[in-house]
Amino acid sequence: MSNEFHTGERLYLGHTIKEVAKEHIARYKFAQAYINENAICLDIACGSGYGSELLSQRAKKVIGVDINHNALLYARDYHQHPNIEFRFGDLNQSLDFPDNYFDLIVSFETLEHIENQENALAEFNRILKTNGLLIISTPDRNIMSQGGKVENEFHVRELSQSEFVELMNRYFKVREYFGQNRFKPSVAGQMLKRIRSLRKYVWLRNSKRVLLKILHLKNFMHKRIVGAFKIDIVPINIQEKNEDFYVLLGVAEKK
Repeated sequence: MSNEFHTGERLYLGHTIKEVAKEHIARYKFAQAYINENAICLDIACGSGYGSELLSQRAKKVIGVDINHNALLYARDYHQHPNIEFRFGDLNQSLDFPDNYFDLIVSFETLEHIENQENALAEFNRILKTNGLLIISTPDRNIMSQGGKVENEFHVRELSQSEFVELMNRYFKVREYFGQNRFKPSVAGQMLKRIRSLRKYVWLRNSKRVLLKILHLKNFMHKRIVGAFKIDIVPINIQEKNEDFYVLLGVAEKK
């Protein structure tokens, strides 16, 4: 379990760098504004459960679902409340919920971790009530991964802005798109970019890999691309090319 605290990929409050935690918590606080007191909410890919706890402060009931058993054990130990239930689930398969069940589905930083993204959105559509909402986020591949090549070993299939919009339009009527975290490379970030250009030198690449592992930053993408954390979530014009925000969010209704 302790190894998971250092990957940087799953957030554990108290074990994750403070600035990264703020970024993730901001998304759940954003979702809180769409919850009424009678709402039944699904926190899909809930991880350690901190987000489910935040949603439970407004909702009647929250069900947190994740594929990682260690994360679910942690969630039950540290974020369990009377109106929260934590369950195992795999988004590459059917979800064990009836049709038209949830008032709100929250899916933050999930799509990039699953192969069958179409199945996931089809399931969200099936289990969401007619007047329900989906609030979903994903990183923009064109910004997160230079040259469109996926660099994060935990990511299976990253999406560009246009791919995200196209996928969402197949299954949902999107009310509005938002951007989070302005991409502003720091001086250190520019230096790292130059180091990347030296990847052909195997000894340098291996040295960097060992150093990142020792510092527990091996998979910590945020540290590699962002100069300063900006957690504001603001509306964006999806018709225009996004070059400012590396996290995209959509608020959508059932089609």
